[in-house]
Amino acid sequence: MVLSGGSTGRAFGPFALELHPLVCKIRDSFDLSMQAWYLDDGTIVGETLVVGKVLDMIIDEGPRVGLHLNVGKTKVFFPTEDPMSRLPGVFPTSIARPPHGVTVMDGPVSSCSDFRSDLVAKRVIRTIELMDLVARIDDPQCDGFAKGGYGASFFRGRNSGGYSCL
Repeated sequence: MVLSGGSTGRAFGPFALELHPLVCKIRDSFDLSMQAWYLDDGTIVGETLVVGKVLDMIIDEGPRVGLHLNVGKTKVFFPTEDPMSRLPGVFPTSIARPPHGVTVMDGPVSSCSDFRSDLVAKRVIRTIELMDLVARIDDPQCDGFAKGGYGASFFRGRNSGGYSCL
């Protein structure tokens, strides 16, 4: 089971340090498969009831360190749904339950190959659109990049000749 949480909208500098004791308490209190945080975005992976208890801890103790769970941005994903996840009190009733997968730290987590390939296809299309926009920029400072100059050579390994990342 994967629980992926949303951000609080706070300034992040000292916040990461304030959050650290709660992250350590979660680590020390529960047997999880994974706990990963990027600033105030958390991902918790483990058994259903354990993840539910972690979520309760975040809801109860998070506000003391400025972490307020945004249930509207929080998702629970199961490769095969666990019926215990629907028991009263395990998860908020309004929590999202995407059926095909979620992204964790911007990578796909799914047992559905269509979810993963659709995600990659969308990213490729978006990248091509952005490259087309860069090519249309009418700015002399962008000419090198748009026409395959310095910027493009940087992405090709500075003309090393051995590889190309584009």
